[in-house]
Amino acid sequence: MTCSAGADGTLTLGVGVKLYNGTDNTGTVLDDNDSESRNYSGSRPQNMFAEGTVAAPATKYDLTLATGSDAHGTVAFTVGGAAATQAEKGDVVTVSVTPNDGYSAKDVTVRAYTSWEAASEILTGGGDNPGLVSDINVAKQENGTWTFTMPEANVWVVVTYTKNLQNAWIQTIADQTYTGSAITPTVTVKDGETTLTLNTDYTVAYSNNVETGTATVTVTGTGNYSGTATANFTIVADKSALNTAITEAEAYYNSIKDSNPEAAAALQTAINTAKTMQEKGDATQEEVNSALSALTTAKTTAEQTVLTETKTALNTAITEAEAYYNSIKDSNPEAAATLLDAINAAKAVKDNTDATQEQVDAAIAALTGAKTTAEQTVLTDTKTALNDDITDAEAYYNSIKDSNPEAAAT
Repeated sequence: MTCSAGADGTLTLGVGVKLYNGTDNTGTVLDDNDSESRNYSGSRPQNMFAEGTVAAPATKYDLTLATGSDAHGTVAFTVGGAAATQAEKGDVVTVSVTPNDGYSAKDVTVRAYTSWEAASEILTGGGDNPGLVSDINVAKQENGTWTFTMPEANVWVVVTYTKNLQNAWIQTIADQTYTGSAITPTVTVKDGETTLTLNTDYTVAYSNNVETGTATVTVTGTGNYSGTATANFTIVADKSALNTAITEAEAYYNSIKDSNPEAAAALQTAINTAKTMQEKGDATQEEVNSALSALTTAKTTAEQTVLTETKTALNTAITEAEAYYNSIKDSNPEAAATLLDAINAAKAVKDNTDATQEQVDAAIAALTGAKTTAEQTVLTDTKTALNDDITDAEAYYNSIKDSNPEAAAT
């Protein structure tokens, strides 16, 4: 049996194989293998004859990295811990990917082809081609490498990458106003001039986003992006109710500061405290609510003080009106009757524990007006009687001025 060396120069002899110089077993014995299968390392004459079994040299297949697979990182192949560009069928090939800064290795896929022309045609969209052998199963290891078992064909290795999200990509989130519920503002993420798409390029989660203070948004990459990025936004207290209360309290203060200076002074103190909280940039909602409650209480207290004083004035007005009523009820019954109606209406307000400031003020005004009207009526009646008396006196004077000059003169 004539044989020649393999492509890589390796010739493996099985147990019991004799290797001769020449074309048959009559030549000189070059190797007599009677122990175990081993590689032949002797001289290589032009012709060799093997008697027995000669193991064919192992075929090695190419490991080729697809174009662009090293665009964002460095890719290395190893077999048995040694760097490799080829591997034999059955070898376990390890693919190690070291991504560039800002990138992560996403996946490794391997395809086996009978020719690189076939591989190139399919991978560039050429469609079906008999040169395709199969997709190769690739397993990702815990250490971040990928491994596959070499097929009986050349392989094309494709590495894909994802871009790592950066905190700076999250656009500034405006301050949010406290609502008492979770606040989830819209998040905009930009990779340079490209605005990423929610749930396609990233997902969003929020934390500490109910109470006032600093809330956090966490963006997690998906699809062509990976990693996480975070940004903070501020939840500020809702001061709308406090602002309204301050405006109303100041208006009330101005309405009573001259007539009820003590009540007004106490209210002013509460207004000043509330304004301090109004201007506090980092006020918590609890602080704002407390200031609102204190101001509301102070205004209510001032209103009760003013109301009490006003009811005292109403009582005084009723007492004075009743005294005047009693002085005219016999001489001016009609005017007295009208005044009595106003007195009774004022008493009803006085006895009403739920009477408002407006009702008490109205009762005082009505009673004062009724008393003034009665006084005017009585005055008019009195002047009419006086005119009548003057007319009668002048007539009598004229009747006696000649006969009784002295009496007439008096």
